[in-house]
Amino acid sequence: LSRIESTIPDGRLLDVGCGKGYFLDLARKRGWQGVGTDVSSTAVQFARDTLRLEVYRGELRDAKLPENSFDVATSWNVLDQAYDPWGDLREVFRVLKKGGLIALRVSNLHFHLYLQRLFTLLNSAVPERLRVTAPTVFHIYMFSPGTLRTFLKEAGFVDIRVENSTLDPNVPALVNLAGKPAEVLLRNTAHLLAQAVYYLSIGNLLIGPSLVAFARKP
Repeated sequence: LSRIESTIPDGRLLDVGCGKGYFLDLARKRGWQGVGTDVSSTAVQFARDTLRLEVYRGELRDAKLPENSFDVATSWNVLDQAYDPWGDLREVFRVLKKGGLIALRVSNLHFHLYLQRLFTLLNSAVPERLRVTAPTVFHIYMFSPGTLRTFLKEAGFVDIRVENSTLDPNVPALVNLAGKPAEVLLRNTAHLLAQAVYYLSIGNLLIGPSLVAFARKP
């Protein structure tokens, strides 16, 4: 939110795939007028009844939101798990005001693909009892930094910035692999290494587990 507010300080915010509405609730406390959508009836009921948020049940297009009506749209770890990410992105473009900002987060295909290959190679060299499952995730769609930029550009967005994202606390794959104390160390180390590679490559290589993107509607 601080990053968003450095560009657009307040206004109407749409959170696509808002879950139980915790991000919208936080935004509201900072002065935003928030609206959310989510496919989970349980999550939507919680957001409406407990947090008293304006949240629509279903896909984004089902909400039939007015055109040019939001200053900011967010989508955290949703686009790569949607059945029609292209349709969702075009719908976000439609409902954003001119100059509006989109901020989203997805898993990084390059990181998970190459880490999976590395673990496959390592597991092939050790007895079966010593083999471990790679801490990777693969969703319905996966985006590399390049395809994410192209996706946003083709949808009509400009001023596109794609960066390494920090990881959420308690990454299940890392907890299962190494336990909770080691998970914190591995999570922080992964981000620091990804950022080091990013800066050493002069912004050409994004190898973090997740990507965060910012772009604007012209």
